[in-house]
Amino acid sequence: MRNFLILFALLFLSGCAMGHTTNFQGTSNFKLGYQMPPISLGVVDKRPYVLDGNKTPTYSGTQRSIGGVPWDVNTASGNPLAQDLQGLIGTTLVKNGYNVENSNIFPMTTTEIEAAKILSQGGTKSVLLLLNEWRTHVYFNPIFEYDLKMSVIDTEGKIISSSFEKGTIEFGEDKKVKNFGEAVTIVFDELFNDQNVKSALLTDHDSQVPQVEKVLKPEKQARTESKCTTDQILKMKEMGMSNLQIKAACTVE
Repeated sequence: MRNFLILFALLFLSGCAMGHTTNFQGTSNFKLGYQMPPISLGVVDKRPYVLDGNKTPTYSGTQRSIGGVPWDVNTASGNPLAQDLQGLIGTTLVKNGYNVENSNIFPMTTTEIEAAKILSQGGTKSVLLLLNEWRTHVYFNPIFEYDLKMSVIDTEGKIISSSFEKGTIEFGEDKKVKNFGEAVTIVFDELFNDQNVKSALLTDHDSQVPQVEKVLKPEKQARTESKCTTDQILKMKEMGMSNLQIKAACTVE
């Protein structure tokens, strides 16, 4: 991912944040701990303040001037945040050797079920990310607030597993997390490496896979027991009875 540390240092030092942006072009540093199969990828912005028109789809956070005056920070590309994040995730996965097909950009009004159906048309499993919250707040202590849902979708458009990440990360040179780029890496590391997501991506849930025919096992032979004692069998032999006759006389099924 491009150097967020430099960007946010500039934002922080600026007396006025008007016109400042966050650049989401490039890649992140999150990594998968498994070999993910080919997927389709989609991101939908569900942030309530964007849905109600209070903020634009390009909104990525707020910066306050030294005097505390708030200004909106937007994507440097001018694209909706969901579009930039979809590109960021997809580019990162491709860079690490995974096969990813980015879906068309979804309108904010697209429901999770609708998005799942559209993604499944690619013929592969899909990953759908819903942005319930995503914004930075840069003042004296820069923070990142997020609330995300990542779902794995099968080739029939059914959601087979989901992972949730919600929280606030404070970042800065004097913090454990040094910059915004590191914060983003932490969030996507946790989402993609969640056990539910990993299992759903690696397990064959596709109902269209031909079913293996059931092999019919031969019926077990009926268990047989003898109702005759050894002495009785010997007496029957002395009487001249054949083995078949003795078996028929003594066998209980």
